[in-house]
Amino acid sequence: MMEQMQADTIARQPAIGTAQPARFFDDGISWPELHRLAALWQAKRRGRFMPARSDFDPLELKPWLGWLSLIRVVDGGADFVFAVYGTSIAWNSGQELQGKTTDALPAALRLPIEESYRLVCHLRRPLFSAIIVRADGGRRVVMERAILPLSCDGQTVDRLLVGLGRHEIDDDDVAGYRRSLQGCDVTVALVDP
Repeated sequence: MMEQMQADTIARQPAIGTAQPARFFDDGISWPELHRLAALWQAKRRGRFMPARSDFDPLELKPWLGWLSLIRVVDGGADFVFAVYGTSIAWNSGQELQGKTTDALPAALRLPIEESYRLVCHLRRPLFSAIIVRADGGRRVVMERAILPLSCDGQTVDRLLVGLGRHEIDDDDVAGYRRSLQGCDVTVALVDP
């Protein structure tokens, strides 16, 4: 299980006034599966701001199943409930959060995760987010997330489909990773003991 003490947003967030439907991630994503998940989301839009959960056949999501979360948005983003929490995510984090709210997250992770979810709800478009943590054993782990909004009515975000990719980096590579995301439409949080 990961230990965290505090989080600090270290890269720019997209300006609220620039919301555009179907605007996609810059080249900041290094996990290729997140690109494929975003492309599937795009195909399911069919001219709408965002697709609905019902637009996805569970078999289509099979390549990402262990690394997906489906989050129910409560009261426009006042709260978030993990309706689905991927088994690979649970195993890697040491937590099973299915059926729980984001309040069950470690305090240092909760703030950057909730901020990114609220931003997606407000903008009504995908967001790439990265969280860098120091895991047990002192390793640095980058958790890259594609946060994809879903809507039953095509206008109001009622679910978030979140794909996760993770990889380890050396302490010396953290600054380089952060620099690689400068100018990208990305939020980054550094969580460190």
